[in-house]
Amino acid sequence: TNKEWGNVTDYIGYRNGKIVDGTLKFKKEEIVIGPTEDTWDQRHTCDPTVIKGEFKYENETYEYLMAYLGCVPSDCTLNETGIAVSHSYNGPWVKCNGYKTGTTESINPIVPYSDFDCAANSWGTGQPSLMSIDKKGRVLLLTTVGCKSGSFMDVREYDFSDINNYQLIRQSKVFTDGIEGTKRVNNADYCYDAENKKFFMAKGRSPFGGDGQTPNFIADTVDVYCVDASSYDNPFDIFFDNGRTKGWERIGS
Repeated sequence: TNKEWGNVTDYIGYRNGKIVDGTLKFKKEEIVIGPTEDTWDQRHTCDPTVIKGEFKYENETYEYLMAYLGCVPSDCTLNETGIAVSHSYNGPWVKCNGYKTGTTESINPIVPYSDFDCAANSWGTGQPSLMSIDKKGRVLLLTTVGCKSGSFMDVREYDFSDINNYQLIRQSKVFTDGIEGTKRVNNADYCYDAENKKFFMAKGRSPFGGDGQTPNFIADTVDVYCVDASSYDNPFDIFFDNGRTKGWERIGS
């Protein structure tokens, strides 16, 4: 959201809604995260994803973890992905802009554009999606990447039980087996059905509109895909298994 009307600066907003007499009523919007001057996210903060768990940061344990996009330029380039923690989903949120214990290595941005072959005009990383692995500190963080080699989604397993000593356990690209149209996955959101051991993905369809009536730079359809991971002892292994036998299946649009 914008904080000030007509000023296009991205902030992350929150509204609480309740059903009253069959109608969903929202309270006034609150700003929960905004740009921080002279840092990696000084221009925009947007595209949040939030999960619940147990995340220690600076010797305090928090119940909620957020990943979000931040950037310095104003031209939609060199985006980066950072994390923040809170005791409540509506804040206050604490950006993890500190350092790994005993080092000068900053925690944020947790997925910098420098991890990839980015040029000065590359999109970078962002539009994250979080999934909890153990409902504590183990998570999957999936981010869109736009670099010189193209656009794709990066997937990483982290242990954020102690963020000042976090561990990057493994990393891969989100597989595209079964994707219809252009086999590209970006700007997607994910969730896990633990009862049936299935993962769901919502993504914009590509190629983009080519009928002359819809913009050719934005998806006109969102597709929902599913993949069955019940054959794995740890279903999350499917994202890191190059020899998997099952791909995504489109189940709706």
